[in-house]
Amino acid sequence: MKRRPPKKQKGIPTGPRTINGQIMDMASVAITFFGGSKKMVESRVARRCLPFKRFGGRIIFIRKELEEFFGNLDGCRLSEAKNNEKMRRGEVDALIDHGRDTNPAKGGA
Repeated sequence: MKRRPPKKQKGIPTGPRTINGQIMDMASVAITFFGGSKKMVESRVARRCLPFKRFGGRIIFIRKELEEFFGNLDGCRLSEAKNNEKMRRGEVDALIDHGRDTNPAKGGA
């Protein structure tokens, strides 16, 4: 007969864990960044394709590192997507910057 785990104690939450919203476990990363696939996160950690830390036997993630990692990936930036949408609608004033920062204060174009 299979042994059942103990019942949840009163006051102890279940589900994905975060510490102050900054340190996340594998389940919370799967839900927050990948839409629920914990197996995908496990495979990317095994291949060392995601930034992670080991705390004892537990794998943890730093939210800021993950956001920076995803922010630096190749692809279409928000400004480029907005400009492309304006061009599709036929708006004349759409400028294409292809993801380059156009803020001169930050050293952009």
